[in-house]
Amino acid sequence: MIKDITLDKTLDTPLYVQLYENLKFLIVENKLEDEKLPSIRSLAKSLAVNNITIINTYKLLEKEGYVYSVEGSGTYIKKVENDIT
Repeated sequence: MIKDITLDKTLDTPLYVQLYENLKFLIVENKLEDEKLPSIRSLAKSLAVNNITIINTYKLLEKEGYVYSVEGSGTYIKKVENDIT
């Protein structure tokens, strides 16, 4: 799923925000198969963007509570339990 993400460099919206919105959608819709997100370097390379773009995206996802990071291990998706009442 992540490999299908495309970023439009012609838009006024910053690339990290575009990526954030794409990843947030995939997380909320449970469309990601793995609980661990790609490394910063590998995702930056596959999307042809700067590492800082990925870092800013992951920081924003973490700030918003969608992911958490483990130093030296990577960035992981937080499991969100749906309350059925």
